[in-house]
Amino acid sequence: LLAVTAALAITSCSQNEEFEAPSQKAEIDFNTAVTRATELNTEGLQKAGFEIYAYNTGTSDMGNNVTLPASAWISGSASYAESKWSVTGGPYYWPIGEKLQFFAYSPKAGVGYTKPSGAGYPKFTYTVGSSAADQKDLVIASAENKAKATEGATSAVTLTFKHALTQVNIEVTKVDGYTYDISNVEVSGVKGSGTFTYTGTNTGTWTAGTDDVTYIYTLGDFTDNTTAVVAANALMLIPQEIATAQISISYTVKKGDSKLAENNKKVGLPTTTPWSFGKKILYKLTLPVGAEEVGVNAIVSDWDKETPENPTVSE
Repeated sequence: LLAVTAALAITSCSQNEEFEAPSQKAEIDFNTAVTRATELNTEGLQKAGFEIYAYNTGTSDMGNNVTLPASAWISGSASYAESKWSVTGGPYYWPIGEKLQFFAYSPKAGVGYTKPSGAGYPKFTYTVGSSAADQKDLVIASAENKAKATEGATSAVTLTFKHALTQVNIEVTKVDGYTYDISNVEVSGVKGSGTFTYTGTNTGTWTAGTDDVTYIYTLGDFTDNTTAVVAANALMLIPQEIATAQISISYTVKKGDSKLAENNKKVGLPTTTPWSFGKKILYKLTLPVGAEEVGVNAIVSDWDKETPENPTVSE
């Protein structure tokens, strides 16, 4: 998983934080760090910025029975300049003896954030881009029940951003000794939009939209009969059930200068491997020379680890 850490470092107006009085205001500042190499790194986050909201719930802990106030304590875009994060509308300060609930996401484009009209957590709608080049690595973070220390310096509030989408890649293996000309690879029968609802610290649930969308996937070059997985070609899609999803692939097969077959294959995706929050899935297609059914394996893993599964689609 991505672990971009946005630390809300707390600085005091006092010249001596050791003797800070509870009545003195403490400003909320931002700093970022990366704990692991990922698609979105510190530099990427600094360029994209992130949206952040914080709500004062008084003495109440956050939960589905808590109604957030109509006005956010913090609401704005975090941007990075001169080695420092700042938020529009700031500076912001800690309340005394009351709790703040933080919710953040990046990037801003394509997100429609809404505070709940009643009790419960905020949510946002999101539509992925129509092509891999337009699809962003959407990340989310939240932190609950944070408060100013009654004595001494206040501990930093840490926002750990996590991948909110499902990354999908496709790998093709051909029969040795034959030349394959692959003209088109598509993933169809999937939803291109959805609603994300925060449910706790650094987590949430997706409700997929209703419109089916088709995405074109660009394969890498063949090496030792298998196409390379190119990071820039990955599809970043809405987590969802995939009962109607399928991969379509069109290709011709040659032996020397002779064309042996023209194939248009479709294969349903294994429903035992749903597209989950923050998961990376690699579909491995085995393409026959002639009219055999396309074999498919699905590999599901966290973003930093892959563990194979072996369901096989037979003729």
